[in-house]
Amino acid sequence: MRILGAGSLNDAAGDPTGKLFEDPRWAEVGDVIYTLSKKGKNILMKGYESSVYPAPQMDWVMGIAGTFYCGSWIPIETQSAAGPDFEYGTFQFPTFKNGKGDPTGMECSPFGYAVLKDAKNKDLAKKFIAYFLQKKYAESWVYDTMNMSPRLDAPAPKELKDMKEALNRANSTFRLNDGIQADYPEWYADVYLPTLSEIFSAKITGKQFQAKLRDETIKFWAKKSK
Repeated sequence: MRILGAGSLNDAAGDPTGKLFEDPRWAEVGDVIYTLSKKGKNILMKGYESSVYPAPQMDWVMGIAGTFYCGSWIPIETQSAAGPDFEYGTFQFPTFKNGKGDPTGMECSPFGYAVLKDAKNKDLAKKFIAYFLQKKYAESWVYDTMNMSPRLDAPAPKELKDMKEALNRANSTFRLNDGIQADYPEWYADVYLPTLSEIFSAKITGKQFQAKLRDETIKFWAKKSK
């Protein structure tokens, strides 16, 4: 998102020609990931290639790793091991030279209520939503789950102070994985995840990462068109 901008991955995932992955900046993306890997600067936690949830986040909260890439749910999931004096903090991704992405942009995946247009009890559902979103329940939600509420009069928990400030500064937001998991779930599972795993495991280089995304995308859509 920082290098090519929001929407770039989603657009490329849905391009049957694979041409959008020919942009050389995709190799740059691969190079950045490779640098993190065991064959690069080796800055990821030991054993990351075979880590399984929730072990990595528990290792982090116990001090085995310095930082952990995760969402705003991490405080409530690690609270039992963190201890009362543990101070949670976050920072946003850095910018890259000539990067097209919004330097303040944040991935945002809000959860909420919706009423189906064909629902039999729409009015009752709306009343329930209004009831649940009362200030007293919003404050309980913040306190009990360490999550944020859409209500402006229900302040974010102290554990998410940095994240709330970043959201306030953000000029834009983008969806989880640029929306590919929702819009192209099969491509996400069959092309994106395996290729991402290979670059994080240093089995391929940045250029190979770019080429594989292009080639596998072409194959994927060709197969889907049959």
